Amino acid sequence: MRIRSNLPLLSIAMLILLLPGCREDHRTQALRAGQQDRNGELAFAVVGDSRASRSVLPAIIDSINRISPPLVIHLGDLINGYTENLTIVKKQWTVVDRQLSLLETPLLVAPGNHDLYKAKNQGTMTMLELLEKRFNATPLALEHSGALLLLVNSCLPGEEGRLDDAQLDWLRHRLRQWPKERGPAFLFLHHPLNSPAKRQLFNADAVIELMAGSAVRAVFCSHDHMFHQSRLPGGIMQFITGGGGANLRGLAPEKGGFYHFLTVRLAQGEPLVSVHRVWGVQEPPRPWPPPEYDKQHG
Repeated sequence: MRIRSNLPLLSIAMLILLLPGCREDHRTQALRAGQQDRNGELAFAVVGDSRASRSVLPAIIDSINRISPPLVIHLGDLINGYTENLTIVKKQWTVVDRQLSLLETPLLVAPGNHDLYKAKNQGTMTMLELLEKRFNATPLALEHSGALLLLVNSCLPGEEGRLDDAQLDWLRHRLRQWPKERGPAFLFLHHPLNSPAKRQLFNADAVIELMAGSAVRAVFCSHDHMFHQSRLPGGIMQFITGGGGANLRGLAPEKGGFYHFLTVRLAQGEPLVSVHRVWGVQEPPRPWPPPEYDKQHG
């Protein structure tokens, strides 16, 4: 079974528990292989919409390797896709494989629409199989250093742009098993629940409703090629981090149009998010929620 990690197998050094009903896969094995946050705090990096960029993604990987978080979560659109020619798709994955081989940290993936375009029309080796051959399947739930990480697939064949009923039931069940007292929960998916470009999940309201009163502190998503921070109903923060290498479509930097990735850590029990610009200055960690957001938006 393929493990997306170049690190040697060591003894267990980080708490990773599979919740009931979740199967262990190569990603979990890599996490069990000894990735340790030196400060004893939750730490992971998040990136999305890289589209096999030949310049931005390698720069992001180099930066992540320098920071050395115990985990990286990619929010989908690793390839350009959108072709029914599997030869072309396989060549695109070859480029991604070569780039990700330089990543020194275990990788989890919440798939994007470009990764799974027309997956159910491709015959025996579908787009979905090409993806799962590398990263296995979602949904995925992991307990990581006192927090619950939930990855779902908003781009399933025939269900693109929404969470199907099975995943909604799965998410509801996981959140019921994780009361607030156990620590924060984080949701990862490709489509935003609230999009400034009006490209949000079709059934975003259903997801927001089932998160109400739960331990979810933040949602991480991409799809929009930008950085954008907002607050969902119930005070849940949403971070759109779609600056992994895809075309920024002319969006001005002051409006979030810059290449970047995020890191998240727990400081004295509170999550902090840092925005790391590619070829730019790292912004300071943002508290949860950021004071400047409250002043501007109430």
